[in-house]
Amino acid sequence: MKIMQKHIGHQSKQRGFIVLLIMMMLVVGAAVWFGTISGLRAQNMQIQMHNMHIRELHQIKQKMLTFAVMQPEIYYSEISGSPDFDEIPGIGYFPCPDKNGNGLPNDGFDIDGIPIAGVVNNCGSSDGFVTGIVPIKSSDNRYTFVDNPIDSNLYWFSVDSRFVTSNSISTHRFLPLNSISPANANLTVDGRNDIVMVLFYAGDPLVGQNRSSLSQSNYLDQGNADDDENFFTKDGAPDVFNDYVISITLEEWRAAVLSRVSKDVTKDDDGDGIADDDNNNDLPDRGGNNVPDLCESNRVKDNANHWFNRCAFIAGSADFIGDCDLSALEDNFNGQNWHEFFCE
Repeated sequence: MKIMQKHIGHQSKQRGFIVLLIMMMLVVGAAVWFGTISGLRAQNMQIQMHNMHIRELHQIKQKMLTFAVMQPEIYYSEISGSPDFDEIPGIGYFPCPDKNGNGLPNDGFDIDGIPIAGVVNNCGSSDGFVTGIVPIKSSDNRYTFVDNPIDSNLYWFSVDSRFVTSNSISTHRFLPLNSISPANANLTVDGRNDIVMVLFYAGDPLVGQNRSSLSQSNYLDQGNADDDENFFTKDGAPDVFNDYVISITLEEWRAAVLSRVSKDVTKDDDGDGIADDDNNNDLPDRGGNNVPDLCESNRVKDNANHWFNRCAFIAGSADFIGDCDLSALEDNFNGQNWHEFFCE
């Protein structure tokens, strides 16, 4: 009887130990399971945040191009009074970078185009390009570049200085921009040249980077941080390079601005298959040939100094001057030369 009681007691202890072991396994399994799920959720949230930043960067690119195309109207919306003609930017110009983290372009001018006393013009250099943070908004909050200002310091760009509204490489505030000038752009990406602008999303800080400072090397990596005009989409393993890089080529810039200033004349009033002018005169070398006809675009006859024109409009004439003489009073010294030299 005693032997049987001992045996039963031993079996009871074994069953208790097995139950305890199973409970411990369940607890450990649950911890591993929930820890894995939590890790996956955190990783998924990190991926979603990364994708959000990349989408934001592509939206910034489109906003930059829109700003360039709509620059005169945007500028007019921010000024008070009537600016002088040499203070009005035409199309094609980009904003200056934000160099001090205040969310605004640092071009050394106020919204009326007047130089700000004591403010250094940080928009352009003898190197032919300038790099800085994407501004959150334009000078007077009329146009925004970044939808979500949280982590806005992670968005950077470098731009050819000839394409910004203020630069230190010219004696004038604005350089002439048109379909043929400048003939090339200063920046390169992965060896490809003719890049007007390079935009960056700086990923998480890497070893040695201190995001409390706005220096380029604390945000951009490797060859993107060495302060020259050559940039890269890949330049090392993820532990030393995690920039996401896109660009605006010279051809993309031209396509954007030409979509506004040009049209292909297809009017054929006399039915001979050739486009005609307002007096039914044939225009065999213009119109209907899928070539932009700048002569037929933006004829602003009541404003001799319109940004579009190389030459001024002669009062009482039906057309613009053809051959421009830079010494003539009628010439438009502040024009961007979009209107061709010999438009009749």
